[in-house]
Amino acid sequence: MHRKWACLFFSVFAIAAEGRAGEDLCFPAGAGLGEIGVVRQPEANPEGPRGLHAHGDRLYLLDALHRRIQVFGGGAISVIALERDSDEAFAVLPNGRLALLDLWVRRELTILEADGKILSRLPLSAKHIDEPGAVLAVRAVAYPGWEGIWLELATASGRRRALRMTDAEGSPVSPIGVPAGFSADGRLPVDFWLARDRLELTLYPQGRFAEGKTLAFRLPGLALIHGLWLDRNERIWLVGRFEKGRRQSERLLALSPRGETLKEVRLPSSKETIEIFAPLTVDAAGRLHWLYYDGRGRLCVRRIDVE
Repeated sequence: MHRKWACLFFSVFAIAAEGRAGEDLCFPAGAGLGEIGVVRQPEANPEGPRGLHAHGDRLYLLDALHRRIQVFGGGAISVIALERDSDEAFAVLPNGRLALLDLWVRRELTILEADGKILSRLPLSAKHIDEPGAVLAVRAVAYPGWEGIWLELATASGRRRALRMTDAEGSPVSPIGVPAGFSADGRLPVDFWLARDRLELTLYPQGRFAEGKTLAFRLPGLALIHGLWLDRNERIWLVGRFEKGRRQSERLLALSPRGETLKEVRLPSSKETIEIFAPLTVDAAGRLHWLYYDGRGRLCVRRIDVE
């Protein structure tokens, strides 16, 4: 494993989102430094980067096609070389260590140092994960007492559960499960599901699963939830895909606990159907990062400060 460094000058475009500034960082498709791999195969949708993560002033992009994670920040790029191209998702702990998830080939979670050195391999036992397709996300959780790397799983009922794999330092722990998932920023245990045009959401502010508070929102056309989280003012932020007939749109919503829509921002949709495992990440400061394909041979990340 090794790291390479080079200067990069980003193309930055100012946008307005409910009065707050955002910016798009765009990367050409390709194999070079600062480029992101896109796989095109006959009779299949193109596959793009497997996911992204924002950590401090750095943006991490998993370019599995070229067996690397590229880290953008401070006007430079660092590259963390990977041993395989089958990693589906990843997360970054506060100490800079990474967790890479290989669902289908090795069926393991690999913990890396910040420079890419392998620390440990955690097999995904069938006892805990009977179907790889049930894994929804790998999260770096910051909820007090539960810090560490968790896997978020879908259940047969459409609800969520989560499995803790490491502690806050990335050291393996005996897997323990909880009957809920986590918010997109990893700061709160939550469960949410769709029932026709209704979003139902259960919050567990004290981590007590027998005392959850369930809220319901009528959101016509909501077909897919990419993630949700709460801000300091107890507003619920949601990024989802809405459908009306054959038209689709990606939107950011702010909801009140009473079910009111406080804000709505349309996010850029990929100009071509492209497979991205996890297009959304929310950093510790509450900034949203959204990954999309602009139709001009570039993969872009839009950043919005929602606070």
